[in-house]
Amino acid sequence: MQTPTPALAPPLQEPWWLRLGTEPHRPVHGCVQSDCDQDKVAASDVYCSSHETFLGWGPRKPHALHYMAIGALRAVIAAGFFFTALLDSMLPVWVVAVLSGFAIAVLPLRLYRLNTLVAALYWVVTATLALELWFGTLTSQTQLLTWSAYAGLALWWAFTALVANSGGGGRAGSAGADRGAQLVAVTATVALPAFAAAAVRPEWREACLILGLSGISGAMLVAAIIGVLRGGRHLDRARPPQIPYLTRPLGLRWRVQFQRSRPGRPAGPIDRIARGVLAFFTVILTGSAVGGTRLLSAVRLLGYGITVAATAAVNWLIWISVDASRRVLGSIVAAGLVAWAGARVVWATIVRAARVVLVPVASAACAAVTIAWWAEAVRRYFAGGELPTLGWIGGGVAAAAIALTLVWVAVCGQPLTASIRSAAHSATIASTKGLLILALFAAALGAPGTLFDVGPIRWGPLTAGVFTLLALATIIHFAARLKPRPRGGGKQPADRPGAPSPDGGQAATAQATARRPEGASI
Repeated sequence: MQTPTPALAPPLQEPWWLRLGTEPHRPVHGCVQSDCDQDKVAASDVYCSSHETFLGWGPRKPHALHYMAIGALRAVIAAGFFFTALLDSMLPVWVVAVLSGFAIAVLPLRLYRLNTLVAALYWVVTATLALELWFGTLTSQTQLLTWSAYAGLALWWAFTALVANSGGGGRAGSAGADRGAQLVAVTATVALPAFAAAAVRPEWREACLILGLSGISGAMLVAAIIGVLRGGRHLDRARPPQIPYLTRPLGLRWRVQFQRSRPGRPAGPIDRIARGVLAFFTVILTGSAVGGTRLLSAVRLLGYGITVAATAAVNWLIWISVDASRRVLGSIVAAGLVAWAGARVVWATIVRAARVVLVPVASAACAAVTIAWWAEAVRRYFAGGELPTLGWIGGGVAAAAIALTLVWVAVCGQPLTASIRSAAHSATIASTKGLLILALFAAALGAPGTLFDVGPIRWGPLTAGVFTLLALATIIHFAARLKPRPRGGGKQPADRPGAPSPDGGQAATAQATARRPEGASI
């Protein structure tokens, strides 16, 4: 009986603040055509690069419901313009602009789950706030701008703190794995948003400046504490210099030798007395010499002990001083290293937060304000029909489109060159299709009012300009097709169409296939 193999645990997924802006995209697909070159399709392409087919439906053939959805969306767009002219209100066409902006900001991110949700959230929130800023029904414009700025800075600080606590999202190198550097970075992240908040409202400027300086000083304090705790890692383990100890002195052995008296019996009383005196002084001098020797040895030994004690005290002071200085120096070095690592984490965090929070939110806010102003310009054009208003309408469309493109380019995280190429490719195709739809809407919505005097919309400069552009484009297209092509033009006989080929025409067929543009039929 075989033991069932236990299921492997799924890999741990990174938190959302680390995946935002670096999320891998789902598999890239092309259109349903068999000759579609998927290698030329980027993850942010909205249209196929080979056949200019819309890729929003996925790698399958569009269903009838898809075409119905597109038709319904076009009807909503037409209704928005119609009701703006009928009701003399900017709200209907503002809804059209919000839906169009949603498509510009979100469709290129359709293969990124988290990035799509965040970009949609940015756009919905900023568009709602811009509408309230335009009308000012719930609060004043000053209060709305102030609290929106504080909310945006708070969001920026919260995101930077989360990323810094996670090591900078892998952009800080080895410094991101240092927990001490992460703590320093988290403490320092409050400084930049606080300094930016100081410029929002004068009443709270001092408090914001104090908060910003507290963030910097707090980061330095955290670095100093970590440096003290890690100072032992940078200590010099070499033994400090010591004063050598004196060797112990040997004992003194001084002796007094006297000449021995003459042997024999004393010659008389005087000789006996002399010998007694000499013996007495001999004993006295010998005892004095022995006593002095012992005393001097004791004094020498006492001096040796004092010298050894003094040497030990001096060596202890030297050891304490050197060890303390080494520990202080080690703490300074450790604090400097962790502060530098924290600065690297802070820099990586600021760059990451600026790319996925600051730039998208600011761009979405600019686009939201622009479309509110654009909707009012459309209303004024319908009401007055002034020709200069068309220039402002076109400028507003271009500005909002560029700002919304910055939103998805910043959040996407793919190389900038690929994003610019994808944005240019999608903008070229979408503008062409948009021009055709605009011509259709202008003709359909303005026909009843112009021909039968029914409805609020009439044909005007916009309709004339759109159809003029279409007519010029059509004329240029057919003129280019009818232009005679040079025959022969310096080609070799084997390169001319219809010329015989030594391999039976296979080389000519391969050459013609290599020169054929993508999507063209032969």
